[in-house]
Amino acid sequence: MKKIEIFDPAMCCATGVCGPSIDPELMRVATVINVLKEKGIIIKRHGLSFT
Repeated sequence: MKKIEIFDPAMCCATGVCGPSIDPELMRVATVINVLKEKGIIIKRHGLSFT
């Protein structure tokens, strides 16, 4: 079983959509993650934030 852990950088808000439009890089990463999950790869994401 393959597993990937991703450590996302801290963002200015929880959704990462703080500006007038969605960051295309965030959309690209989300698409890749969905494709990998469909192939049975376990993806665990960690949001790094200062709380």
